[in-house]
Amino acid sequence: MSFNGPATIAGPRFATEDIELAGQQIKKGDMVIPVLKSANRDELQFMDSEELGITRNIKRHLAFGHGIHTCLGAPLARVEGDVAFSILLKRFPNLQLGIPREKVICHFTLSSQGLASLAVTFKDVIVKKE
Repeated sequence: MSFNGPATIAGPRFATEDIELAGQQIKKGDMVIPVLKSANRDELQFMDSEELGITRNIKRHLAFGHGIHTCLGAPLARVEGDVAFSILLKRFPNLQLGIPREKVICHFTLSSQGLASLAVTFKDVIVKKE
């Protein structure tokens, strides 16, 4: 869960031409529902696809859509995430999960997922005014 986005599917989409995908025939006009959670773990695209690699260089991830469906807010969201996590980790360098990983509770629906809560602990807090 720690490296999944909140959206699990993007859909529906409609095939613009007949195509075979992984042995499955898809006809022009057929509805398809992309399962982002699965696509972002495609072992043909991502080495060690089930492992969280925060320094991994990912070129074909679908978190913000693709093509004409690309999220217009993606650049802002990336900057916000970078700023938020940089400041959080600078101020709380010893931030840790406060409960065993297997006790983290997630909520899943067909189209989304998220944490019920996230217990954390930290020691030696360094608070600097900037």
